[in-house]
Amino acid sequence: MIITQGPHDNLSSIERLNEAEGYHYFEEETMRFFSSNAYERVFAGCIFVTSEKFTSRHGDGPRRYSLRCIRDNGTIETIGAFQGYETYYDAAQSAEEIEEIIEEEGEYDA
Repeated sequence: MIITQGPHDNLSSIERLNEAEGYHYFEEETMRFFSSNAYERVFAGCIFVTSEKFTSRHGDGPRRYSLRCIRDNGTIETIGAFQGYETYYDAAQSAEEIEEIIEEEGEYDA
């Protein structure tokens, strides 16, 4: 997946595009079902961090973090491994590194 600089400067802009294109990624029921949070900071105009926590009748797993990217058509894709980060800080640091590559080279090949 090739990632280039996006036009979004906040998560609300990403949410609006996803909804306008007919997707339900950020709907309250979807987020609740996956025990998911989306964090406000946007990197390179298209990358953001989410966290999910697996819950079951046998107990809860740890909250883990993923990098996501919104595409021009409103779809959301995962960059790297789903829940590949133990902390928000680790995920955000990786997103900053990707952002720097995009600024220097014009794109990032995920």
